[in-house]
Amino acid sequence: KTIEKIVTGNNNGALIATDGTLFWFLSQKNYPFSVKGISSYRLRNIRMVKDTPTLLNHSNLSGHTITNVKAGALTTYLLTAEGKVFSFGNGQYGTLGNGDSLEVYIPTLIDHANLNGKKIVDIAVSSNQNSSSISKSHALLLADDGSLYSMGSNEAGQLGLGDSTNRYVPSLVSTNLSGKTVVKIA
Repeated sequence: KTIEKIVTGNNNGALIATDGTLFWFLSQKNYPFSVKGISSYRLRNIRMVKDTPTLLNHSNLSGHTITNVKAGALTTYLLTAEGKVFSFGNGQYGTLGNGDSLEVYIPTLIDHANLNGKKIVDIAVSSNQNSSSISKSHALLLADDGSLYSMGSNEAGQLGLGDSTNRYVPSLVSTNLSGKTVVKIA
C-alpha cells in the first residue's frame, strides 16, 4: 500500500493509504487506561491498542473511505468521503461527541441530531501537552455549509459557546458568528 498521509497526536498516530484504509497505533506505555480485558462500554474491545501501525479494520467502518484523520491527546477522529465522523479514545468531558464521557475503543459514528445530516469537511482537535490536563481536550467540526460545531472540555470557554459548560455532543457555535461563514479551522 502507498501511504499518502501521516498524522500524530501526543500518544497516537495514523497512516492513511491512497485507497482510504487506515493504519493506527498508540503508545501503550503512555496510555492511561487499562489495556487488559474488554471494555464494559458497549462491549468495545480494548485489544485493538497497538504500538505498531496496525490496519484498523472494524465493521463500523465498512463501506466508508477514510479521507482524513485527526489525532488529539488521547483521541482519534476519522473523516469519511461522505462527510461522516468517527471518534474513539478518551471520552472524558465529552470530547468524542457521543453523549457521554466514557472511553471508546472502536471507531464510533458521531451521529447526533445537532448535526442534522450535515456533511463535515474538516476537524480540529486540541492536543494538550500538559500531563495534568491531557484529557481536557476538545474538538471542532466544520460542515460544508460553513457551520461550526464544538464538543468536549470548556472550562476556559474554548468551545466558543459563550459559557464554560462542557459539551458531550456537537454543539453549534453561533456566538458572534452571525452572518459569517467559517471556511477553515485548525
